[in-house]
Amino acid sequence: MAARWSARILVAGALAVAGGAEFAALSGCAREAQPRDSATAEAPATEGPSAKETEDAAQAIETFIAAARTREAELVARRLVERTPRGSATAARASELASRAYFARVELAGRELSPPERTQLVADAAEHAERAARASTNDAVRLRFAALLRARNGDAATARELYDLALAAAPDDLQTLLPAASVAIAEKDLARARTLIDRHTALAPDAAWSSGLAS
Repeated sequence: MAARWSARILVAGALAVAGGAEFAALSGCAREAQPRDSATAEAPATEGPSAKETEDAAQAIETFIAAARTREAELVARRLVERTPRGSATAARASELASRAYFARVELAGRELSPPERTQLVADAAEHAERAARASTNDAVRLRFAALLRARNGDAATARELYDLALAAAPDDLQTLLPAASVAIAEKDLARARTLIDRHTALAPDAAWSSGLAS
C-alpha cells in the first residue's frame, strides 16, 4: 500500500510537468473518503504515510502549484491529510502542506471559485496552518502565516494569540509587527496597535511603511 501511494504521488508530479491526463484519473488522490461504521470511526488510526511518502506528496504539491494546477495540489493535500492520523510524527508536516495547497488555490485560482468555496478553503488553510504552527511554537514564520490566515478568516482573537506567539519567538520581526498591529486595530485596541507600530518604526525608521505610519 505504501509503495502504491508513493508511486501515485510521483506520477502526479510527472503529469504536472508533462501536462498529461487530468488528475482526477489518479484514483488514490482524487478518491473521496469512504463512509465508515461507528466502530471503525471511533477506532484510533494506527497507520499513516511515512516521512518519505509525506515528502513525495510535498514534491507533488509544489510541482502542481508551480504549474498553476492548484486543484490537483489541493487534492493531493486532502488525500495526504485523510491518511495522516492526528498526533502522528508526520501530522504537522501534512498540515503545513495542506495549508499551503489550500491557500495557493485561493490566491492563484480564486476566480474559478465561488465565494463560499473561497471562504471554506481559507478556513481549511487556517485550521491546518494553526495545527502546524502550534506543533512548533518557536517558529515565527509558521505562527505568522497561521495568524494571517486566521485574521483573513475573521478570527481576530486567535490571530492575535498567534501573533503574540510569533512575537515571543521573534520580537523584532518586522513582517509580524505590522499585521499584528492591523489585528489590534480591528479589535479596537488602539494602545496595542500604537505600541506595535512604534516598535516597527524604531526598528526600521527609514522604511516606507514606518514613514507613512508615523505621519
